[in-house]
Amino acid sequence: MNPDELLTKEINEKLGKKTNEGKETVVTVETGDYTKVIINGDQTLSNKDLEKSMLLETKNVFPLIFKDKDIQKAMVTVKTTFVDKYGKESDDDGIRVLLTRETNNKIVWENFDVDNYPDVAESLYIHPAVIDATNE
Repeated sequence: MNPDELLTKEINEKLGKKTNEGKETVVTVETGDYTKVIINGDQTLSNKDLEKSMLLETKNVFPLIFKDKDIQKAMVTVKTTFVDKYGKESDDDGIRVLLTRETNNKIVWENFDVDNYPDVAESLYIHPAVIDATNE
């Protein structure tokens, strides 16, 4: 099993192979010095919970990524389904979190509060619609 397949397997074991909408959980995995993981996020019952749910999913993935000592930087992207004002659905990046190994090594994942990502992540992107939904 190559590193991409191994990480995909571990993510599927942690999060499940399918989202609660029946989509494949893992979209893509590219391992290497800079590893990129894209997953589909679960849909939430309330829009207010969407951001927190996606951030919690990244919290489950980063420890799996950084088990590989060769990985120095990793980005986890969580995709979600957006619906425009005309009712058209599209999957897009809801959240992207970038961490370095140095930052990862400082985090105690079992105690980490995802609300602290803005202060510790090298980069954090939250789609404006996700922010709006959370603030509704």
